Amino acid sequence: MPAMGYRKAQRGGSCQRFQLSVLAAQTFPLSGVHFMRLSTKFRYAIYAAIFMGAATPAQAKADAAHGQTLYQTRCAACHSLEYNGVGPAHQGLLGRKAGTAPGYNYSNALKASSVIWTQATLSRWLANPEKFIPGQKMGISVPDAKERADLVAYLVGATAATAKKGP
Repeated sequence: MPAMGYRKAQRGGSCQRFQLSVLAAQTFPLSGVHFMRLSTKFRYAIYAAIFMGAATPAQAKADAAHGQTLYQTRCAACHSLEYNGVGPAHQGLLGRKAGTAPGYNYSNALKASSVIWTQATLSRWLANPEKFIPGQKMGISVPDAKERADLVAYLVGATAATAKKGP
């Protein structure tokens, strides 16, 4: 690129906009529709998707192995798959009504809730337990969505394996 065009691109001039348009057109082929003829709002949405890192299926896939590491470092001090500790056992967690695992003393809020543990409800719980079920006893949250997905993926596999194995 000539020096003049380079400086113009640094200042955010038309060269930079042209480069973004070319990148967007390559990333989102529109079968013959000229990219610059799209509405400005739509073009900016495409730019945002490109530069904010639009999730691909490979990026969105949860990593159960990383979830196991997270479970061991963040959860195992209070929880176990097989036995109750400070927190309840996770064996048979998915599909169970919240606050009903045998042998654990749950808060009244959790016992009174109508939550059934699924991947979605577990993710909401881990994001902010107090917001999800006010009055519960768990004081830990997992604010990072990727880490929550990894933990849930691990729990799905691990609780299914312990359910087959039995107590």
